[in-house]
Amino acid sequence: MVTFPLLQLPLVAMEHVLCMMSPFELIDVSLASSRAKRVVKSFSRTKSNFSFILITFNIRFHSVEE
Repeated sequence: MVTFPLLQLPLVAMEHVLCMMSPFELIDVSLASSRAKRVVKSFSRTKSNFSFILITFNIRFHSVEE
């Protein structure tokens, strides 16, 4: 796997890379480390706001035997 030194880029270059990412990619990056989380969090303030809704369903069927 080829790695990309995102956190070693100059600030302007890092902002350009983060700007190209989707909200889900930003979440993935923020989970990589505490420093990455801080970078994404500070970048998110300058980018337009976004929100997402996570909905999960857990349906189970049980047979009733008499």
